[in-house]
Amino acid sequence: FCWVTPAFATTYYVRTGGGTSTQCTGTTDAVYTSGTNQPCAFSHPAWALGSMAGNGTYTTTQLMQSGDTLIIHNTSDSGGQAKYVIGYGMPNASAACTSGSGSDCNLRPPPATSHIYGSNYASCTGLTGSSVAQLWGTKGVEWIFNLSSGATTDIECLEITDHSSCALQYASTGICTSSDLHGKTGIYAIGGSNFTMKNLDIHGLSNLG
Repeated sequence: FCWVTPAFATTYYVRTGGGTSTQCTGTTDAVYTSGTNQPCAFSHPAWALGSMAGNGTYTTTQLMQSGDTLIIHNTSDSGGQAKYVIGYGMPNASAACTSGSGSDCNLRPPPATSHIYGSNYASCTGLTGSSVAQLWGTKGVEWIFNLSSGATTDIECLEITDHSSCALQYASTGICTSSDLHGKTGIYAIGGSNFTMKNLDIHGLSNLG
C-alpha cells in the first residue's frame, strides 16, 4: 500500500495589534490579547519571514514555506495607515542587527511560490494614503524584499519606501549616514525569476526601487 499525505498551504496574517510567534500562531486574523500560542495575527512580517544579517548568517526562523501566503493589514488597529519598519527596530531581528549595522537587519527572502499581499489586494486600486500597508526601510537596511534566490513569488498591494530624503550615492549633498531612516533597495531580485509584482507603490529609498 502507498499512503500519500497531502501538503496544505498556510495563510499567515500580520496586523499592528498582533503578537510574537510565541504569543500567536499567526494563522488567524485577530488581535493578541494574552497567553501563548493563541489564534491571532503576528505584529510584523518578520515573525513569518524571519530575518538575516547581510552576509546570510545569523538567521532567525522562517515559518513561511513554499506555497504559503502572508496577508498584511493596510490599516492600523489604532487607526490610520499601518506602517511596518524593516531594519533596525523591527522584531525578530538577527543577532547581528544593531543601530550601527543596519545592513544586518534584513528580512529573509520569501520562499518560492509564496504570496505576500496587502489585506485589500483583491480590490487594490489607487495606492494612496491609508489604502495600502506601508513597509519602510531604516538605517541602511539592504532591501525590503530579496527575491534573488526565489521563483514565482507574488507581491501585491503594498507601499514600499523609507522615511528619509538622503541618497546613498550620486549626490553632492544629502549623502546618507548610519543614523538616517533610509532603506537602500525596495525589491532586490537579481538571479530570481517568474515574479508577479502588482499594485505596488515603490518610492523614496536611497539607492534603487
